[in-house]
Order: sequence, then C-alpha cells, then structure tokens
Amino acid sequence: MNRLNLAEGLGRSLNVPRERDAGRRGSGRGFDATAGKAEVLSMVVNMTALVRDFPAPGPASRSATARKPRERARAALVTLLAGAAAAGVAIAANAGDLGDSHRTGSIVDLGALLPAGASSSIATAITQEGLIAGAAQLGLFGGHTPVIWGPDGVEIVSDGSGAGRFATGISADGTLVGTREGNANGWVAVDGTFLCVADPEWCNNLTFFFYGSSQVLDIAENGLFTGGITITTPTFSSTVEAFIGIVGEDGSVVRTPLGLFGDKSTVGRGVNTLGEVVGWSVPYTDSRALWFTEGAVVALPDLGGTYNRGDAISESAVAVGYVSLPGAQNAFLSGVGAYWHLGEQPMLTTIGQLGTSIKTSLSAVNGAGVAVGEARFDVLPVLEQFRAIIFSPSAGLANLNTLVDPESGWTLETAESINDAGFIVGSGRLEGVPGRRAYLFVPDPIERDPIDEEPEEEGAKPGGGTPEPARPRGFDRSLTRPAATPGSVSVR
Repeated sequence: MNRLNLAEGLGRSLNVPRERDAGRRGSGRGFDATAGKAEVLSMVVNMTALVRDFPAPGPASRSATARKPRERARAALVTLLAGAAAAGVAIAANAGDLGDSHRTGSIVDLGALLPAGASSSIATAITQEGLIAGAAQLGLFGGHTPVIWGPDGVEIVSDGSGAGRFATGISADGTLVGTREGNANGWVAVDGTFLCVADPEWCNNLTFFFYGSSQVLDIAENGLFTGGITITTPTFSSTVEAFIGIVGEDGSVVRTPLGLFGDKSTVGRGVNTLGEVVGWSVPYTDSRALWFTEGAVVALPDLGGTYNRGDAISESAVAVGYVSLPGAQNAFLSGVGAYWHLGEQPMLTTIGQLGTSIKTSLSAVNGAGVAVGEARFDVLPVLEQFRAIIFSPSAGLANLNTLVDPESGWTLETAESINDAGFIVGSGRLEGVPGRRAYLFVPDPIERDPIDEEPEEEGAKPGGGTPEPARPRGFDRSLTRPAATPGSVSVR
C-alpha cells in the first residue's frame, strides 16, 4: 500500500475528510465557519472542567508549604480558563489574533504542578482540547521523563527502565511520541506502553545504541505521526527516510516511507490530520525544507542558504520553519523564521529578526495562521539568550514576553506549540526559581459589543465579504531548487 492509499485508508477509518473545506481551520479538528464558535466555546468550557479538580501529584501527606505553589497554580489555571470560557464566542471568532495586533494573556506555571524535586521542565505540545505534553527532569541529575498535563492531573509516563525519554507531541486521545535520550530511537506511548518505531532488531541492540535508528518528532490530533528512520545499518552516515505512521488496532506500529530527496536522506518534522508532512533533507550542511504531499517530495523556496527546514504544517495550507541566509559562515545561527503559503507554487515570507537577535525560527502554527517560535540573542557563547516569539502576516513579529504582565516574574524563552484558541506552551524562567519551567499562555478574552449575527450564506467568508476561493493544491514534482523568494528580511 503506498503512502497516499494508507493516508486515505486511515482517513476513512478515523472519519477524516480528505477534501479541504474552505471554512475549515485549525490543527487537527478543523472547525468550520459556522460550527467553530460553539466548538471552541465547548473546548474551553471542557478544559475548565478538566482542571477544576486538578489533583496535585505526590502523597497527600505533603506539607502545606510544599502544596501552596501547586494550589496557586491550579487556582490560577481555573480562574483564567473560566474567564476564557465566558468569552468563548469571541475567542472562536478570532482564534489567537486581533488583526493588526497580538492577544495579550496570562501565564500558568505548569512546572509548579510537577512532583516536588523536579529540577526543570518543558511543554512541547498542546491539543485542541487542552491536553499538554512535555518532559521534566525529576531530580538534579538524570534524563527527562515524559509528562502529560491533563484531566487526571499530572501524569508521569515512564516504563520504569530509567531510560531518558523526551516527548515531542501528543494526539487528541493522549498518545505520546518522542525520542529516547542517548540515542535517537523513536517511540510511541499508548496508555503508558512504549512502542519502538524502528525495526525490531535495532530497538534494543546496544551495538547501535550510540547512533540510534529512528526519530518520532510530531503527531497529529488523529494519531498520524512522522519522523525519520534509518534504512541502512545505523552509523553516522546512515541513510534516513521520512515516514508517516499510525498505531494499528492490534497495537502494532504501521509505517509508510515518504521518499528520499534525490539521493539525500529526509526527515519528517511536522504532520497534519490530512497526512501532509513537512521536514528537511540531510546532510545539514546542504539541507532543504521539504513538503511531502500526495506522493511527491517538494522542495520549499528558501533564501539560498545551506541549512533550511520545515517544522510544522496546518490544515489551512500554511507551513513554518527556518531558512538560513546565503553566505553565512554558520547557517545554524544566521537565519530567519520561515512562513510558507502552500499551493501550486509555494510562497515564502520571512519574519525578520526580533530587535538585535541573530536568529529567529518558527516551530508551530495554528489554523488561523498564527505561528510561534523563538529568537536567539548571542550575548556570549555560554550565555546565549532566547525569547519566545509570535507571528502572523497581519500583526507581524512580536516578543511574547511583551504580551504578559511585566511584573509576573516570567521570561518566556521558547514557544513550542499553539492551538486554535491561541493557547501557547513552551518553556521559560521564573524569577527566584532555578531551572527552566514549562508554562501555559492563556490569551485574554476579547471584549466586543454584542451584535445580532445574521446567518451567513453557504460558502461565505467568516465575518462577511467575498468568499475566498479554495487555494490550489497542485505541486511541482521536480526535485530541483525552486527560485528563492526574497520575502521580508527587514529587521523588526
């Protein structure tokens, strides 16, 4: 079965439409223009209910002093989400963007909800329903352990082996994906059971431990996941191929390769519910951002630099990532965030720099086209600084820290994921608390004057106006480098 047939078969079994709805928007669930308001309102209300009795981890006998930070965090989370639920219609009508400005918001300290002794944490993904995935170091030493913040409180997902694991994504049903630290063995965790994605003879073979054999880097709401898998004996020079996969009804991992880029290795980094994947080619000294769609491997436009990658893709024909600058001595550190409009001829917009930053990159995008990522400021090699960023074509690039109370004590360093309601997760630092901490950004409600909404005609653009034609979905099957699109490279 080829990749397209697999995706279509999976779509039928999961009741996922293959045709794009012009009113569809969002990562995973795809709210349409008429149902979106009610759906998002329901989502936020449900999320509020889930955390209302959010249990603190650990024994009930923990001292009152130790419980206070978690109690405050839970109370803040409930209060903020209750306020968001009260404005759910407004949130749905404008998912994460105010047109020419970005939404302000408040921060919830997810790190405070972890067991006592956790030294650092990061949140890497958030679903439409508010399940949050991440990883934490549960002591001063040792590797990371996958974490889910969800309806049953904080779930520490471990197989008891002591192996460090880093969670990279989560689906609507709570399936986790990630990589194993110390090598690149990718895994999928279903109900706490870890499944190795590599070929069985490589999963536990310590001969190949140092090199690794697979990565799982993202999972869509419907359970489709992607990454890269070694198709030759694992070494530093192994050939790696991007794949799309899913866990079958029998609990086995079903994988389908997506193809190489000429004779170069490929890696899948982001996947949507339609089975489209973005990623990059290897080696990193001459890599291209790639779009895997309808059986083709398409090179996305870039600026002519040597290191480029695609990191995320939405159902609304937008992909984001990073492109390096031509002639840069260090392509890893000299580049800008990339925002591609996908279609017959993909178009690139570059987001520029954040003030004096030396690098920006985008890691996630929601159905409304709002993207998040990070900016790097190379003060000194050992004192590098990062700031979380947010971008949309209408509102431009902004430092996420400027959208929260400056007295909060937070410095938001990375923004890893954003859902359609504008909730953002990542990691940062909290004044007076050692280590990096996972956070949740909750957008403030939009205050609007109540109006009587008249039914919109079928096919009408949300909010009135001329309906937008469906974006063409053709592609260039050539593996040659398309002409670079300059985009906007002005320093912001």
